Amino acid sequence: MKKLISALLALIMCLSCVCGSALAADRLEDYLDLDPDMWYAQGVRYCLEHGLMQGYGNRMRYFEPDKPMTRAQLVTTLWRMSGEPVTGLSMQYRDVPDDKWYTEAVRWALAEDVMTGVSATLFAPDDVLTREQLVVSLWSYAKYINGFVPELPGRELEKYRDSGDINESSLPAMR
Repeated sequence: MKKLISALLALIMCLSCVCGSALAADRLEDYLDLDPDMWYAQGVRYCLEHGLMQGYGNRMRYFEPDKPMTRAQLVTTLWRMSGEPVTGLSMQYRDVPDDKWYTEAVRWALAEDVMTGVSATLFAPDDVLTREQLVVSLWSYAKYINGFVPELPGRELEKYRDSGDINESSLPAMR
């Protein structure tokens, strides 16, 4: 459980998830755009040490910590946290080609009900992840890992200006 909490905290601490090939740097100090004294350093180190995130660009030397996380990046990170299982599920999303770095992660997330598309036929892998999507995905992942997550009353949601914008189906996770 401690590993799961650490991984989720690292994920939340990182504003950017990066995915790539085996050429990725494996230490925070190997990236040209990371500062070991910044607030994100501990979370990035955890993600690199556990193979959850990689890099961008020439020889994967950029992490881009200020770039927003995409839906493909989150689903790939959660898939990697789960050991990169292969499901063999056929792809129902027309915007997820068979040869992308995130394809098997999307198949796994769909098979395990960890993350769904934005519609029945679109996953929107390159869309920036919203706070609501992040919370629902982490809640669903916690259910996948633990078998259940208790639902809470969540009266605190009312104090947020945008609480009325939460999709009805997301309320249990947001609480």
